[in-house]
Amino acid sequence: MPSRRDEIAKEARQILDKFAKELSKVKTTESFVEREKDVRIEGGGIDGDISFREIFFQNAPDVKNDYIQGEKGKWK
Repeated sequence: MPSRRDEIAKEARQILDKFAKELSKVKTTESFVEREKDVRIEGGGIDGDISFREIFFQNAPDVKNDYIQGEKGKWK
């Protein structure tokens, strides 16, 4: 008799397989955006929102000199 864990794994596999099958039916086209500049000015530009930068840095676990120092897998 299969365990509950095995049943869940089997059901998850069926869901993923069905999703992959449906996803393969989606027609896609390559798309990109042409821009005059390929680099965004941090928090600036005409419509820049400096409050986003402030909030982002407040949420970061370790900030030094205008840079976020991160450790892979640490910031979740």
